Amino acid sequence: MSEAPWSAIAPEGDPLPARSFGEALLYLRVRGAAVLAARRREDRGRVLLEVRALHDGAEKRFAFRLPVLDEADDLHLGGGPPSKLLDPADLVLFAARIEREAPPDLTALSPAELRRWERDFQLAAEAALEATKFVAPGTGGVPESAFTTTAARWLYRKDPSRFSRAGLTALEQHMSNRARAFQRALPDAPQPGDEE
Repeated sequence: MSEAPWSAIAPEGDPLPARSFGEALLYLRVRGAAVLAARRREDRGRVLLEVRALHDGAEKRFAFRLPVLDEADDLHLGGGPPSKLLDPADLVLFAARIEREAPPDLTALSPAELRRWERDFQLAAEAALEATKFVAPGTGGVPESAFTTTAARWLYRKDPSRFSRAGLTALEQHMSNRARAFQRALPDAPQPGDEE
C-alpha cells in the first residue's frame, strides 16, 4: 500500500454531507470499506474529513463535510433530522450483520475482543435508533419513500414490520442488551446486583 501524501488524495467533487465523524465512519463500514487513514482539516470555513480506505480490493478516497461538534457528539451518528448518507435499510442491515457475525461464546474472547464487540453492538443500537428518525410523527413506521435504492425498497416491501416503530425500537433494545452482555463478560466488569 502506498503512502500517498494527503494532497494526492484530495477529494474530487463535492464532499458527502455527514452529521458527524461517527456517521462518516459508519457510512464507510456499511459499504465494506476499511479505513486506512483519516484526517480533518478546515477549508473555506468548512470542516472536511478526508479518508483513505480499502474498498473492493483497491485503495480509494472519500471526503465528508462535517459540522463543528464537540468531541463527544462527533463520535455519535448525529442529532436532528435523519441521515442523508444512510437510509433505513443500511442502518437495519448493519445491525443485523453485527448480530450475525458476533461470536456465540463470549467466554472464549479476550478482553480486547469483548470491548470491540461491545462497541459494535452499541453502534448497532445507535443505528437502529437512527432508523427511527425516518418514522414520521403520527405514523407507525418508515415510509417507503425513505428508501433510496431498489434493493432497499425491495427489503422494505418484503417485511415492512422490520421498519415499524415497534420493530425498530425492539431492535435498538436488543442491540443495547447484547452490548451490555459483552460488557458484563469482561473479567473486571461489575455484575447485576453488585454493590457499588
